[in-house]
Amino acid sequence: MKQLKAILFADISGSSALYKSTGNQSAKAMVDYLLDSLTSLVFENNGQIIKNIGDEIMTSFDTCQDCIKTANEMQLKFCSLLQQPDLALSIGIGVGEVSTDKNDLFGEAVNDAAHLTHVAK
Repeated sequence: MKQLKAILFADISGSSALYKSTGNQSAKAMVDYLLDSLTSLVFENNGQIIKNIGDEIMTSFDTCQDCIKTANEMQLKFCSLLQQPDLALSIGIGVGEVSTDKNDLFGEAVNDAAHLTHVAK
């Protein structure tokens, strides 16, 4: 089934170094705390969590407005919670037709959002 969606990927960069410097338990607790905070913003802005991929979340929204609002709020929230100066939040957004398969989304908008997340600084 094809649908028009706004896709947002949010990735915590620098977490691999955090695991090395602080240890597994401490780093995982920090990453989980940050991702939980970001996830709550998705739900507050009418979005859905599609999946977690390590220190990254894939989300979808029915409107671009909700997606962009969430991205802005994520950056502000991340900066306010940040306790490790070596961590950063990279966000990529794609908009377009997506296909649904087993609670996952596929399509050019998903690929675009994933790509932009990896080039975002």
